[in-house]
Amino acid sequence: MTPLLRWLHASLLCAFGFVVLTNCEGGHPERTSVRVVGGGGADPARNSGGSFSAGGNGQTGGHAPSAGGLGNNSLGGSDSGAGGTSTGGASEVSGSVALGGNNAAVGGGTGQTTVKYEIDDSQFANPERGFFTQDSIFPGGSIQASKVSEARSQNISLIRSYFRIDNFRDAPLSQEMLYSFENSLNVVRAGGAKLIPRFSYNFGEAPDAPLSRILEHIAQLKPILRANGDVIAFFEAGFLGFWGEWHDSTNSLTDNVSAKRQVVEALLDALPADRSIVLRYNYHKRELFGDTALSEADAFGPSLSARVGEHNDCFGASEDNWGTYNGSPSSYEVQKAYLSLDNRFVPQGGETCNLDFRCQSPEVLIDLERMHWDTINIDYHPDCVNQWRSSGAFGQIEKSLGYRLRLTESGLASRVAPGGTLTGSLSVVNDGWGKVYNPRDAVLILRTEGGSEIRIGLPMVDARRWLKGATIQVPFSVNIPADAATGSYSVWLGLLDPASALAARPEYAIRLANMGVWDPVTGLNNLKQTVQIAH
Repeated sequence: MTPLLRWLHASLLCAFGFVVLTNCEGGHPERTSVRVVGGGGADPARNSGGSFSAGGNGQTGGHAPSAGGLGNNSLGGSDSGAGGTSTGGASEVSGSVALGGNNAAVGGGTGQTTVKYEIDDSQFANPERGFFTQDSIFPGGSIQASKVSEARSQNISLIRSYFRIDNFRDAPLSQEMLYSFENSLNVVRAGGAKLIPRFSYNFGEAPDAPLSRILEHIAQLKPILRANGDVIAFFEAGFLGFWGEWHDSTNSLTDNVSAKRQVVEALLDALPADRSIVLRYNYHKRELFGDTALSEADAFGPSLSARVGEHNDCFGASEDNWGTYNGSPSSYEVQKAYLSLDNRFVPQGGETCNLDFRCQSPEVLIDLERMHWDTINIDYHPDCVNQWRSSGAFGQIEKSLGYRLRLTESGLASRVAPGGTLTGSLSVVNDGWGKVYNPRDAVLILRTEGGSEIRIGLPMVDARRWLKGATIQVPFSVNIPADAATGSYSVWLGLLDPASALAARPEYAIRLANMGVWDPVTGLNNLKQTVQIAH
């Protein structure tokens, strides 16, 4: 098209009011590009209320909703020239706008902008996943702030601590012991980490306590657990046997199904309803709840089984992981297959316990991935962990434990009226071996360059169901407040801790593994999208 014809074409568009992609000022219309707005802004108060009217967490094979808002007013045609290449991690930004009538934008979105994202392959911390570091606390002691800060400096967000109650086999827990536990939780919270607690009456070959005493101690811990569940990642069942590992109970509790059931039920009752326990051996869970692994329909539901995972404290130590898998060698594969399904939805943690050739074999990575490991001890066994370092496997393990979420692309209506409906979609991949196992608040934030925000909760978006494997399609449709100020807004996604004490803290928000999207001040991810709110 010659310059004269381009000028005549654009002038006609201006005359009829089609100004979405055209600059009509100065008598020389020019095509404009989609603007990508970055920046941080003030640390917001994260209330994730709002309205979510459709969509949610679609699985692979779903589709994003229509950009909407054009209806029968569209005269057809599309203009995909608004776009280009963005900076700061969004590899492509393309616009698609139907040139509809003058009322095209009223009550809904106009066109849809698609942004594609680059992978961030660096190592960084995220809550409730990765290596954990270990501590051991006696009455009168506490986890130290320096322990937490050192962990955070190594991109570690989890601390597993034994709470040693050797002196209380025949007595209630003292106030000093209860304070030690509560203070440790407060220190962990102040430092921006989470805790994996385990209570034990010994650290090896020594007595545990009678069932009645264990249940009494759990009841004493209940108020502290309920009040501090926000910084408990999950709870290792403990109490029974050597090291609280549910073997060699001097009170014969690990051979008593009724006793084990009572301890499990008491722990789950003592914890907040959205927190899980983990058992040392998979066969204990199967003994209590049957051999059928959790299904997607059962996951995160009301059953007790949906809140019970596993910790393997002799990972890779031998063919049967030193008793982790029971029975004959032919049954080990059956148990691994069970865990590979069950662990999609419940926590899996643990540690190594000796230097075995398996520490450096490909089988280590295969089993960590297959059983969807979320966390493992960085401190023990040191010979095995050092073997990972020298072999080059450490970096892959560090990056792959738990979830590692990234966007491949997002689509969003580029224009919406106050009181209208904004539609969009996210394409998400989980590159980690594990999953998000505790609840998250998904929040869409619209932010002006001046820092004003509109926050809209996405209650049907459940990051816990973003499992490893295929791309997950997440369509959404949200209502814009009728009194929303007109103007240009950048669009952000928050995957926030739902606890009120943690929701505004970036250490507890999920960082996506995409280049240039993370804001460490607010804990939000920049979708590199811009939406115009206009009448």
